[in-house]
Amino acid sequence: MTRPLISANSANYFSGNKSAFEIMVRLFSAFFY
Repeated sequence: MTRPLISANSANYFSGNKSAFEIMVRLFSAFFY
């Protein structure tokens, strides 16, 4: 991850909503890969 700060903020924000966090992780993975 080139943006760990955003990832950390996303993890803190979506700590209760695993589905939204997983979707965001997949989107980041799609953009980076």
